[in-house]
Amino acid sequence: MEYFKIYPFIKQDKDALSLSFYSRRKITVIDKGILSELKRIAFEKKENVRISLHNSPDDDLHNMMIFQHNRTYTRPHKHILKSEAYHIIEGNALLVVFGEVGEVKETIDMGLEKNPMCRIGKNCYHTLIPTTEYVIFHESRPGPFLREGDSIFAPWSVEPSDKEMADSFINVILQGGF
Repeated sequence: MEYFKIYPFIKQDKDALSLSFYSRRKITVIDKGILSELKRIAFEKKENVRISLHNSPDDDLHNMMIFQHNRTYTRPHKHILKSEAYHIIEGNALLVVFGEVGEVKETIDMGLEKNPMCRIGKNCYHTLIPTTEYVIFHESRPGPFLREGDSIFAPWSVEPSDKEMADSFINVILQGGF
């Protein structure tokens, strides 16, 4: 199926592990139409979707517009050499920051009416949990993307393939049982 038909500069990234697209322009503007198409695809496919505004995994700055459905499990991770920032566009999410052994150090309720943007320093375990029907956010971090070693997954975290445990993890976090 062809996506983003009226935006021919947005192409599907067939090498990505999730449903992803990238821009083929040097200057990319995300307008309301692109956001609408992003949402349409995410709801139609029942998947999370991202658009990379950068042209290549080798670019020195990575900007992604990401759509995630409610209660998406993103495995807690850290970046040893990189900081990153989240900027909420629509919806709400809970940013959870963990210590080295999995203790919750801080939670930040993110949304346009509360905390629309947050920067996470390097070497800091974290995850983002959508708390509304969906969340759309802009993620920014230095490149290049390194498939191996870019994200260091917390050794105490749940494998994403274990859906039951991942859902339980989310429940505990959202109920404040940490």
